[in-house]
Amino acid sequence: MTLPGKREPLTPQQRLDALQRVQDQAEQRIALGKQLFKAAEARMRADGDVLKQVRREQEALREQLHREFAESLHSYDQWVGKLDENFTNALRGLERRIDAVVAELDTGRQRIDHMLRRAESLLAAAEQKMSNP
Repeated sequence: MTLPGKREPLTPQQRLDALQRVQDQAEQRIALGKQLFKAAEARMRADGDVLKQVRREQEALREQLHREFAESLHSYDQWVGKLDENFTNALRGLERRIDAVVAELDTGRQRIDHMLRRAESLLAAAEQKMSNP
């Protein structure tokens, strides 16, 4: 009669079979470990490739933004330059008009002065004729 928990000693063949099973399980675990390691390695490579792609895209975006900003700034500078040129031309045109109006006023004043002198001389001549009949 055997007590629960108490076993009979294993025969040499049973020991060999048990040892073979333990070795087979250990080899399976090693094979699974290798597979897991290879999968992790492949995953790391894939993640590294994704990271490299993200960095390339980020750099391309940075360059594109820099280029677009420079182009926008250049366009703005050209617009301001054109605006300044138009404003300067408008001021010059206004100055020419003012000069023309001043010249016309001066010419008109000279005519009036000339006509006043002539009128004065005609009046003086008429007075002289009247005083010396």
